[in-house]
Amino acid sequence: MAFTKTQYNLSSDSMREMRRKHPRIIGLLAVMGIGVLVLVFFLVIEILVPVKLSLEEQPVIPKLISSVQPEVTLADSCLQAIIDGVRFLDTQIQENGQFVYRVNLDPEVKIKPKYNLLRHSGTIYALADAAASIPQLRQDQELHSHFKNCATFIKTQTLAPVPDTTGMLAVWSTPEITHGSGSRQAKLGGVGLALVALCSLERLSPGTTPLDTLQAMGRFITYMQKEDGSFYSKFYPDGIGRSDTWTSLYYPGEAALGLIMLYELDQDPKWLASAVDVLKFLALSRIGKSRPKPDHWALIATSRVWPFLDANAFLQAKQVLLLNHAEQVSSRMLADIPRRMPGAGRGAMLPDGRIAPQGTRLEGMLAMVPIFGELKPDLEVQIEKHTPASIRFLLSGQVADGVYKGGFTRVHPNYYPLARRGGKSKTREMTELRIDVTQHSISALLTYLRNSHPDILAAQS
Repeated sequence: MAFTKTQYNLSSDSMREMRRKHPRIIGLLAVMGIGVLVLVFFLVIEILVPVKLSLEEQPVIPKLISSVQPEVTLADSCLQAIIDGVRFLDTQIQENGQFVYRVNLDPEVKIKPKYNLLRHSGTIYALADAAASIPQLRQDQELHSHFKNCATFIKTQTLAPVPDTTGMLAVWSTPEITHGSGSRQAKLGGVGLALVALCSLERLSPGTTPLDTLQAMGRFITYMQKEDGSFYSKFYPDGIGRSDTWTSLYYPGEAALGLIMLYELDQDPKWLASAVDVLKFLALSRIGKSRPKPDHWALIATSRVWPFLDANAFLQAKQVLLLNHAEQVSSRMLADIPRRMPGAGRGAMLPDGRIAPQGTRLEGMLAMVPIFGELKPDLEVQIEKHTPASIRFLLSGQVADGVYKGGFTRVHPNYYPLARRGGKSKTREMTELRIDVTQHSISALLTYLRNSHPDILAAQS
């Protein structure tokens, strides 16, 4: 029914009276109305932008493993993805033992020369771990010879004595190898992950590296450690020596893991004590922080050192501290998971569609799941709740066929609208395959199988 003029005037008077008596309520309603309009606008953009893209704007999208087929279990899909990932990385090993660091599926993208020695070592670690765990790969001696070639590159091209010290070896980053502008330097994380890589190869092929070489690397790590358990991050040979002017989130955990794996080989308690001191320092430094850094290497190192803490009365006192730290970091990773993600983003652990952090976070949390299951069951339940969808998201970032079959893209290609907002760099990353992305994906999937489906590893042939 239409308003009469008298009714309209009464309504207008009533509104003016309401604005006079309740200005805050009117203001709040106005803000809420604007908020609803903005939300509707972005929802429309999210839906319509991909449809409006011209052919010229469309990126080169690889054919991906779009989903787990109904007749194939998630565990079987993970196993095949690991094998394909290992085979892909094997094709990226060059004659001198270096990897092809990154490739792009879009031929229009120019690849800048760059090399990261930490990621070189991390990739060996994942390859050796997968080959030692999966019978089909464990029997492939030619594959192992390629991994050894990558280790030989570390030992012959980067490993050298440390000036003004005795009995120490470090991995030296040089502009000739990294194609960077920095001076010659030894990075704590570089030595830590190289030790992890070489110790991993010992499990697969004992005698690949002499024990005294590994111990010389361990001595450098402990030389870089301070009394409180923290580290100097770098060593410069030109009179500067140890330096902590720059620090890394991941170097301490990487160093701790290397020392633990060295302890597994020679049983020298000083390596174990040093590794626990590192993890203790990290735990103490993060007490009370609501958003601790997502330090997956610290979680992996904690899970690896845990069995030795039970057997050592002195170290048992550190268990609660390390456990609480692992819970704190894992809880932060869980809190970062977006609660609602559209379409291809379902299962993503971060809202930007990146694959490497998806792998590292799964890798770290899943390494702790057996310990949480016994001592922090509520946390284990929360991790297990998110794991299947997160694994599926990871799997769907793997290239399904072609010369790069088995590689993982840096940004999930099917999550194009969000990556597109990141500009050209994000668009390039949707078609870029870098060795560390596949490395962390392999490690995450392998850890998942060890926890949830150990039978599939034992039964595979």
